Amino acid sequence: MITPLAAAIPAERRGIARDEDELARPQSRRSAAGRHDAEGLVIHILADGPRRAAEVRYS
Repeated sequence: MITPLAAAIPAERRGIARDEDELARPQSRRSAAGRHDAEGLVIHILADGPRRAAEVRYS
């Protein structure tokens, strides 16, 4: 996923960008993820498919 960072663009273009909270959501749902910042753009690498509630095990 490649997206502009909301803090790096003018307010009138906010609709095409993501803020830090919005960027954290897809990353928290994956078992492996990486983030790279590139001059106002954020590049997220999401891997290993989404986490599932069934994967949570209690002892």
